[in-house]
Amino acid sequence: MSDQQKEEIRRKRLERLGQLNVTSGSNSAENLTSHNSLSTTSSQRPTSSPGLFRNGSNDCMKVDLQQHIRSDAAAAYAQTPLDLEREQGKGEETLPLPMEIGEEVGKIVSQMEVDIEADTRHVSRKRNFEITSINLPTEDNLHPNIPSESCTPLTPTTNAVLPVLEVVRIIESVFNVKFDLENSCSSLSVPNIPPVVPASSELLKIWSSSGKGIDVENFVGSLLYELVALHIADFKDPKYLQPGTFPDDDSTDVLTGADTPSLITYWFLDIYERSYEQERMYPKRSGSNQMKELLMHIRQQCTNYIGLVLQEAFCETDAVTSPFLKPLLNQTLPMELLLELTMRYYKNKATFKTVFSPLILGLWHRMREGSILGNRHRMPLMVLQQLCDIRAGDNGTIRPFADLIAHQENFIPSILNKSAGHELGRVGYLSPFFGVSIICEDDIKLAEQFFAEGASSEGLVCKPLQNELEYVRSTMHKVVHSILSNQSTREKCIKFLSEVLNRNSSRTKIQSDRRENITDGPMLNYLSVFQLLSFKVKLTKIDPYYPFSPNCLVDLKNDTRIKSSNKELEIWVSSLQINGHQWIEAKFPTICWFLTLQAHHVCLIPAVNNYQRFIRQSVEIQKMLQELSTTQEQWQNGPNAGRNKRLMKRWKHELKLINMNKSSMAAVILHEDFLKRSLSFYSSVVEYLNAIIMPQTESGWLPELPLPPEVPPLFANLPEWFVEDIADFLLFVQQYSVSTVAESLEDPMVLWLLVMICTTNYVRNPYLAAKLVEVLYVINPNIRGGRTDFLYRKIMTNPIAENHLPSALMKFYTDVESTGASSEFYDKFTIRYHISIIIKTMWDSNPVQRISSRGNM
Repeated sequence: MSDQQKEEIRRKRLERLGQLNVTSGSNSAENLTSHNSLSTTSSQRPTSSPGLFRNGSNDCMKVDLQQHIRSDAAAAYAQTPLDLEREQGKGEETLPLPMEIGEEVGKIVSQMEVDIEADTRHVSRKRNFEITSINLPTEDNLHPNIPSESCTPLTPTTNAVLPVLEVVRIIESVFNVKFDLENSCSSLSVPNIPPVVPASSELLKIWSSSGKGIDVENFVGSLLYELVALHIADFKDPKYLQPGTFPDDDSTDVLTGADTPSLITYWFLDIYERSYEQERMYPKRSGSNQMKELLMHIRQQCTNYIGLVLQEAFCETDAVTSPFLKPLLNQTLPMELLLELTMRYYKNKATFKTVFSPLILGLWHRMREGSILGNRHRMPLMVLQQLCDIRAGDNGTIRPFADLIAHQENFIPSILNKSAGHELGRVGYLSPFFGVSIICEDDIKLAEQFFAEGASSEGLVCKPLQNELEYVRSTMHKVVHSILSNQSTREKCIKFLSEVLNRNSSRTKIQSDRRENITDGPMLNYLSVFQLLSFKVKLTKIDPYYPFSPNCLVDLKNDTRIKSSNKELEIWVSSLQINGHQWIEAKFPTICWFLTLQAHHVCLIPAVNNYQRFIRQSVEIQKMLQELSTTQEQWQNGPNAGRNKRLMKRWKHELKLINMNKSSMAAVILHEDFLKRSLSFYSSVVEYLNAIIMPQTESGWLPELPLPPEVPPLFANLPEWFVEDIADFLLFVQQYSVSTVAESLEDPMVLWLLVMICTTNYVRNPYLAAKLVEVLYVINPNIRGGRTDFLYRKIMTNPIAENHLPSALMKFYTDVESTGASSEFYDKFTIRYHISIIIKTMWDSNPVQRISSRGNM
């Protein structure tokens, strides 16, 4: 339909409504048609209504969206008609409706149908809608002389009736309309002036002349129906949306770029908000039962219509977002409305998906643009958390939005290319929410603003960024916890978390393509969520054999083992089944704890290596720049002057980027709270390992050394990185955050470190044992300048260190002569140097250890 045709239809409609308003008082019988096209008598129940919907039935009405808004109220009327005989009780006689009133009302409603038919656009497909109770005027509830239970008067507890003029004034204020009770106003709409509603005005005159009060429920429904009919074509022009309390006294931002369903929704929300404004502005009047009932029916009918708008019952839209998105982000959407719609539709998953999937997808699109710079990330995060916290069901055990999120097509996207990790980070539904980062490679604009000058990780600049990052992580922990708490989505959420780790497992390689994986910032956010999830997991509830279970979600197939080969591993696992070991189904604490351990391996250790790589690259480039600068007088007039200047310019640019990466990485990795969480989890890993190699040792007691020469098979077949990652993390923290180690190193960690050094035969790789020795070396106060005195005394005063450590170090000193590597001739000097410094410090500081050393030589 062209714009010219639409304008012609609109002009004719306005002329008809104007003529109707002028002549309705004197010639109503001639100008109004019968009401039988929409309503029926009290003894009949129609299955369809001519001109309003097609292929209708009592069970499921397939509404033809050619008709747009006509399906709404008419379908509800056909589905739940007002049966007066049933309402009044058996045996009562139904009086006929006077002809004049029936014809007049029928003409009003029929004229509304004609206008809607002319103003709606063609839609080629049909949909099924979940119809709610929307009331239209019928013969039964319009009759002025028949009392009916279906007509709800304004005075349910008293005989007094609220004056019609007061009802009119309240409704005009809430709906922002004008009633023409004296046939003196035109129905033509003028910008910034409330529109006149002629049909509802006629109904008011009928009810006022009856002296029986106003049927609130049916009148509110008919008024909304007429307003939608008047404005459905005009909502493309927001002049009919008067500035009010919604949304947040600033309609411009909400209405910008809004489509027709959004404008309709905002209009209903405006009415909804003004109903609450009546209660706030007039608390005394609003306290009466009459007023409460009136406002309740207004809100209820608005909720019904909004539900149909979100199902695209009035008109379809090409927009990918929901009309609720902007009000939610602006915190102007009434939460009771959202809860009401949720409780109404959550049992019908298809309808719930139709109503709220655009909202969920709109949040995803909005969060993809989120950044801490400009604070564009906070509101989508808050809305996501609020939605996931909504509960339904008898005991509040159902989380409808968590279920809807988990069943999105992109919740766990399929693998389409070899860059599976990067693909998941770009396409996955929760990925943008986890992607909030302050690292340079994730948000270079933020890095240029905050880290261009190389800000310290403990400076005033980094504190607000670190606090905001912690807020993001705690919020995402609540979101993930809500999805895990929902019984129907727990398995899918666990699958998603395991896929994040497995698809990015190549991050642990020495030479890995960073473009194939998620970057460090989002991965550290995932790690923090894992840490918070496993914080309350008790080791007594963990199945120690889970890494070898056939259903294990942690991918350990290609990992090197601590003391066995792959063939020995296969034989041992087969022997477990032969000996009758039963693989029980893993509970959530077991799965969560081992996934958290894998997350430290995939997320934390590669990020630490990248940070140290940035430091090395920065030093190397500074050294090259210094060399060129010192020799500038020699080459500035030579043939290589141009090349050297270009090199200096390029190196300075690279140095700037590297320094921004280094500073931003330091702000994330060296955050004290993050380091303490990581060290606390590694302490639980150490307790797990101690329980395997020292099963008879009770908590708080020291083991008897030396340990049995036969290595426990469970420990021997564990991946080597279970031990190596702990050593690498301790070395890193002692180098860059000594105070954190000194404050947070627990006794189980000290015990495990001493026992492993004293029983190096439990480890096949001598370099792994040498790395544990290096941990003791960097704790030495002679190396760290006295900053580790407390930690050093804590370790060396342990009875195991006094009685067994010197002899164990001397034995390893001789064993390291042959490491089995091609570089063993050079490696052994470093290892022996570390051992010699440890022994010398022990000799000088502790007479007991001096005697122990002499006795074992």
